[in-house]
Amino acid sequence: MADSVSRRSNRRAFTLVELLVVIGIIAVLVAILLPTLNRARESARRTKCLANLRGIGQLVMMYANQNKGQIPIGYSNGNGASGVNYSESYWLLRYDTAQTPSIRYCALGLLYPAGLMTTSDVEGEIFYCPSMADDAIHSMKGDDPSSPNPYLDNFVNNDAFALKANTKGCRLAYSARPSNPGSQLDQQHRGVGWIKAAAAGVTFQPVTGWVDMSTTQMMKASQMKTRAILADVLITTRSKLAHVKGINVLSADGSARYMDQSYLGDYPGTPGLPFLQNIKASTTPNDVFDTLWDRIDLAP
Repeated sequence: MADSVSRRSNRRAFTLVELLVVIGIIAVLVAILLPTLNRARESARRTKCLANLRGIGQLVMMYANQNKGQIPIGYSNGNGASGVNYSESYWLLRYDTAQTPSIRYCALGLLYPAGLMTTSDVEGEIFYCPSMADDAIHSMKGDDPSSPNPYLDNFVNNDAFALKANTKGCRLAYSARPSNPGSQLDQQHRGVGWIKAAAAGVTFQPVTGWVDMSTTQMMKASQMKTRAILADVLITTRSKLAHVKGINVLSADGSARYMDQSYLGDYPGTPGLPFLQNIKASTTPNDVFDTLWDRIDLAP
């Protein structure tokens, strides 16, 4: 009887070879399915990002209707011409407790004092591309140890998280167009910027390009027409392009589209070097960024 039970037990058990075959089959199936799942996940993120951009586009048009056609885009820079950097075009606000006021809204941040957005971090998710969620510098309430990124509510409440970002502020996961392509001024004066803090004798906002701090006008919806005004973050401090091979772009008419990086060509003066993957966080002269946005306008 005992021998019979033992034989039946042996017949039910898997051999080591059979187990390894099953594991191998599972591994092959995972290897086949994983790229498909990753593509589906990125497709969903890209779709959500495009919806974000269209939502921002609606807010921008509402702002323009309230402000004689002006649209709140541009860059944020230091207290003088030496601090001008067109790559600094992803700020919602700058924060410095040594200044009065301590909060200075810039570019899209002007939507808040205009009453077009609230301090809700739920509503604030519209300003963050889901593909950038792993980037603590450009994600909602990102807590990067060296450069935290609190959201609007933290700064308005002046809470402990906001204080961790003192002298910095709130970054978005999108870059705004930093200069006015419809301006008749020379290239060095086409920028539309907001200074980081109030310096003695310096007008607050907006100011011109990279050679002086004279006052200027915001960009106008009537000038921008179908030109690009917003895109996924456009600097290579990021570990990857926002959407694997390209970026999403918002135009002034409210339309949004995906654009493969191949349409932007090579970095100026460096054949074979893809533009988007090599543009620096600090570029001198700033006309490299003007070139980038001009190419975005022309891309399908």
